[in-house]
Amino acid sequence: MPLEGKADARTAGPAIARAAKKCGTQIRTRTEVTGLTRSGGYWYVDLESDGVTEADSTQTIVIAADVWTTRIGAMMAHICRPSRWH
Repeated sequence: MPLEGKADARTAGPAIARAAKKCGTQIRTRTEVTGLTRSGGYWYVDLESDGVTEADSTQTIVIAADVWTTRIGAMMAHICRPSRWH
């Protein structure tokens, strides 16, 4: 299974978002991820948007943060360490 992939964000991003919404996915835009932890098969996500802080949990997350993807990936590094990183 690939660990990383690339696509043209101008076309792939909106297409993926439309398909995800049809499946009932909640999409958050203009929302900063300020914390990310994993426990018992769930992701616990701390979010901030327009000065409002909230927490949410889910079994699956998709990172589509454009230039901030690396920052969110760094939050996950201690949680998801593929064996080849050791």
